[in-house]
Amino acid sequence: MKTFATHPRSMMLALLLSLLTGCGGGSDPAIPKALTEHDFAADPSLRLEAGSVGVTFLEAKDAVPTTSDDTGVLGTDEFPLRIAEQTKSTFTMDAADDTIAMVKLIRLTGNEELFVLNTSQPSATVTLEPGAYKLVVYSGYTTAQAGGETSRAVFLEDNTPTPTQAAMTASVTRKSVLAAPVLNFAYLQLLIARTCVKCDLRSANLVGSNLSGADLTGADLTGANLTFSDLTNTDLTGAILENAKLSDARNLVKAKLKGADLRGVNLSGVKLYNADLIGAKLSGANLLGSFVYDSNLTDAILIDAILVDANLYKSNLKGAILFGANLSIANLTDVILTGADLTGPKRSDGTVTSRNMGGVNLSKAELTRANLESAYLYDANLAGAILRDANLINAILNLAKLNGAKLNGAKLNGAKLPLADLSGADLSGAKLIGAVLWDADLTGAILSGADLTGATLEDPIAGKAKLDKADLSGARWIDGVKVCSRGSIGACL
Repeated sequence: MKTFATHPRSMMLALLLSLLTGCGGGSDPAIPKALTEHDFAADPSLRLEAGSVGVTFLEAKDAVPTTSDDTGVLGTDEFPLRIAEQTKSTFTMDAADDTIAMVKLIRLTGNEELFVLNTSQPSATVTLEPGAYKLVVYSGYTTAQAGGETSRAVFLEDNTPTPTQAAMTASVTRKSVLAAPVLNFAYLQLLIARTCVKCDLRSANLVGSNLSGADLTGADLTGANLTFSDLTNTDLTGAILENAKLSDARNLVKAKLKGADLRGVNLSGVKLYNADLIGAKLSGANLLGSFVYDSNLTDAILIDAILVDANLYKSNLKGAILFGANLSIANLTDVILTGADLTGPKRSDGTVTSRNMGGVNLSKAELTRANLESAYLYDANLAGAILRDANLINAILNLAKLNGAKLNGAKLNGAKLPLADLSGADLSGAKLIGAVLWDADLTGAILSGADLTGATLEDPIAGKAKLDKADLSGARWIDGVKVCSRGSIGACL
């Protein structure tokens, strides 16, 4: 025999009515399939079956008539049911709650009324033959009692373990609605109302869920499984997603993740187009091969994040902390990194270790005042990048493409630039003290006012730096004493 029980709980001013029958549908019983009143109104052929959840939005008994989807006359709602096999069931309603005044079960064949539940008779046991039925819920509250609220949600939930699952219970801990009612309730709130602000969804199994446009502001999704989920335009502002599973999420296009906690999250290959990640915590996150086009990561914290082969085209990382992040072969074309910290970890003596950004594409990136001290930028593409007042002290820039880059006032002390292409670059006022520039191409570069004290411009084997048409007016020469005269083009005069 199946037993039905009611568990009224508030959901934003809503009532939960759980008429428990079978195990929740899908691979995880904590997440049943749900159909709403709007679904029933749009398709009258739909029926609730074992393992599913039905939701209606029961209006007050004195509500004003509307033209919105409704499954019953004013003050009533209906759950259409399909029973596949003979079942003896007990139904119970909470007589202490005023949301529901009465419940009727009607067999559609012959329009036969099987029972009536009310405050004086809150339960009934019936044997249901295979066929179609409807459960009619009558409102018991007024608009005044609801403080002006227009409707309350009523859930018909299928929840009793199947024989197989019941046999497993003795030896296996199973997440079910009974075992974890808070988790399931939060999920239903999200699924039906498309909102779950500050909900507790820790370790929730949300695999393949369509959460596009949902409001999860401040929700705790620590360890939640969002694999294959659609999070397009989802609001996750301030949400906690630490160690959540987001790899293979269908997309996070326009997702709102401002201030979200994504530490340690696997975001490899995820699509984050136009996403709001302002101030997001992404330390230790894996963004390998991710697509972060035109997203806002202003002041985001990406300490030790893996951004290998990530595509951050046109994204804004102004003030972002990328300390220790691995940006090897990443695409940061047209990225804004103004004031960003891209340094590697510090040694015990306080010096900064190299950070691997070899082969990274930073062409046309905005890196004004960015901290790239000791960055490993071997063969990096910084063509046309704006690096005004950037810190590139001790950076490894062998074979780097810096042609046309704006390096005005940049600090390149001790930087390694052998074979680097600096043609047409603006290095006016730059500090190149002790920099290694042998065989670098400085053709047409502007070095007026630059400090080249102790710089190495040639190597007996590798060759000299190319200074053809380079403007050295006012530059301090490699001996640290001579200052090149005005009009020094191609040589220090």
